[in-house]
Amino acid sequence: METIKTGGLTAEEQAQLKQEIDRGAPARYGWPMPTQSPMRPDATGNPVPFGSQPMKGIETVSGHGLYSFPRDHRYHYGPVYHGPEYAEWLYFSAFGTDKKTGDPYTLFWMSLLVGYDKQMQRPLKNTFIALHNLRTGEFLPGVTLYPGELVTNGSDDHAAKEDFWYSMKIGTEEHGFLEEIYHAKDETWQFNVDIKKKPPMQRVNTGSMRITGKVYAPGYVYPTPMGLENEGHDTSRSGRHNPATVYGISYYYLAPKMFINGPVTIGNRSIEFDGVAWFEHQWGNMRTPDHEEGIYIWQDAYLNNGDMFRLRMWRKPDLSHDDTINNYAYIHKDGRMEFAYGPAVKFTPIKSYQSKVVEGIDIPLYGILETPQGKYYVAPEFPDQQAIGFAPQTSLWEGCLYLHEGSLDGPIVGRCYLENMITPWFYVPGGFDLPFREEIRRALDGGCPPAPDFKFYK
Repeated sequence: METIKTGGLTAEEQAQLKQEIDRGAPARYGWPMPTQSPMRPDATGNPVPFGSQPMKGIETVSGHGLYSFPRDHRYHYGPVYHGPEYAEWLYFSAFGTDKKTGDPYTLFWMSLLVGYDKQMQRPLKNTFIALHNLRTGEFLPGVTLYPGELVTNGSDDHAAKEDFWYSMKIGTEEHGFLEEIYHAKDETWQFNVDIKKKPPMQRVNTGSMRITGKVYAPGYVYPTPMGLENEGHDTSRSGRHNPATVYGISYYYLAPKMFINGPVTIGNRSIEFDGVAWFEHQWGNMRTPDHEEGIYIWQDAYLNNGDMFRLRMWRKPDLSHDDTINNYAYIHKDGRMEFAYGPAVKFTPIKSYQSKVVEGIDIPLYGILETPQGKYYVAPEFPDQQAIGFAPQTSLWEGCLYLHEGSLDGPIVGRCYLENMITPWFYVPGGFDLPFREEIRRALDGGCPPAPDFKFYK
């Protein structure tokens, strides 16, 4: 019998290991740590350290990381995303002030790349902005769909972090341009948006913004432990989600502490925004008719105690919640994370707001939110924070709710940004010039022959 080898540990780690062995470590592990390893035969082992020479028959690349940063900050394309199912979002929701007047504001921005249009020979691209004065209640949205050439640029794939960057620009002089720029060296982002020609829709304004953002700790984290999110209620119950092709799911990361600043103009309102933004980036083949990906509640929250959380609640076609697929991430102020799923997170409506852009839709804005960390009463101070999208029967409620303790008018213990989305699964009525791809859905037989019959003992 041979004692555990500790030569690879520091003196401090060896002392900690010895202490846990001596006391059996029942509090941490629930069972005693072994004091000895099993006997092993003589002359076994590798002649040289395993992995120190080229190897065949073992994977050394593909399973080592779901994400490749900073490369995955860029947009994604290539064969797997060349189809109508493709959708990729960048967006942030921010709390801040106007540096000129001191007025408190929220600022929301979203950029979507989706599908494929043969005439433009590229995916469709739109953007959405919403500016809300937290003191007066003024709410100003802007939205557009960009024509023009989609141009990307950046460093080499394998550039060192201090040299890595990318840019994306699209638009025309007539309609305005959208430009996004990222530099890995100092984790800064630039979002330049112009909406010069608004579409013929209600509650829409022209506008512009020149926002600079910088990411701070906890950096880029994930809404689920596995870094992927199920996208929408599976209406067909076909069970065809496919991680190999990102079908019905998405890659998804977030940066809850991006500090941003810059000029913003929506309609006749111009401010100099300065604040903190919750930034997110997701992509996948999620724009599919067998998933109700466009009807959900999404929320990020900043609590008074310094903690944060983010949740997603999916809806069924009748707009009731499918609580079985809720997901929730709680971020402690020191960066630790906790996760929960399904009915562990629950929203019980108390009062609704009748949509002013889609007749017959009631939006549940007031209610009780129950989480593993506590119960909150949520309510907006100004309920009219609603815009409209491009797809028919689309209702976007994009705005601020407050988290109260004890009742709807109890003490405020946090604030959150809510996206209450009611839109068709395709978001934008276009980008369907290529056929839906059966091959990216998971094959039910997995490419294997039928299994022979098997009789169990009982």
